[in-house]
Amino acid sequence: MNEFENELNEVTCENESKALMTAQELKATIREIPDFPKPGILFYDITTLLKNADAYEALIASIADSLRGLDVDVVIGPEARGFVIGSAVAYAIHAGFVVARKPGKLPSDVYRFSYGLEYGSDTLEIHKDAIQPGQRVAIVGPTGCGKTTLINLLMRFYDADRGSIRIDGIKTYDVSRKSLRENFGMVLQETWIKNATVRENIAFGRPSADTEEIIRAAKAAHSYSFIRIGR
Repeated sequence: MNEFENELNEVTCENESKALMTAQELKATIREIPDFPKPGILFYDITTLLKNADAYEALIASIADSLRGLDVDVVIGPEARGFVIGSAVAYAIHAGFVVARKPGKLPSDVYRFSYGLEYGSDTLEIHKDAIQPGQRVAIVGPTGCGKTTLINLLMRFYDADRGSIRIDGIKTYDVSRKSLRENFGMVLQETWIKNATVRENIAFGRPSADTEEIIRAAKAAHSYSFIRIGR
C-alpha cells in the first residue's frame, strides 16, 4: 500500500487553514450591501476586491490554476462583472474570450436566453459564431453574473423563455431530463463533505471505485497534491 493510499484511508476531510485563510481574505475584500437593489437582497460588491491589486491578482491566479490542464479553448464572461474577471482569466490561460451581453449590444446574429433572478429577470445574448463545435468552454464570473443559470439551462433544471439548446443537433427539450443529465457532470459552487476519510468522500458517487480510480479523480479535481501533503 503506497503513501497516498494510506493517506486516503487515514486522513479525514478537514479544511487546510492556509487555503481557508486565503479564501476568507479574498472574501473580506468584497463589500456586502444589504437591501440592494431591493429589500431582502444581499448584494456582493466586487469593486472593492478589484481595486485591491493583491486580491485581484490572487483571484485571477486561483481561477486560472483551476483551469490549466483542461484544454479550455474559450472563456465566456457574462455582462458585466464577468468581463473584468473572465477576460483576465482567459489571458492568463491563453484562451479566447467570448462576451455574453445584454440585448442590443452585439452587432451580428445572436442566440438569446432569458432567466430569472432574485430581484427580477435578465436576458443575455451571444454571437452565433462565437463558439465552434468541439471547443471546450469555461464560464467565468462572480456570483450573480449568470454562470449557474447557463448550467441550469443546459441541464434543464429550468427551461429558457425562448429559443432552444441543441447537443449534437438534438434539442434538449426532445429528450428526457434523466437521459440529458446522464451526459453531464455538475459540481456546485457550494460543496459538502461528510465526516469520513478522503477516500470515502471521493468515492461517494461510486463506492466500488478502486484506488487507481480514486487517484485519477483526485488528480482531475486538482486535489492530488493537496491530499499528499495534507497530513
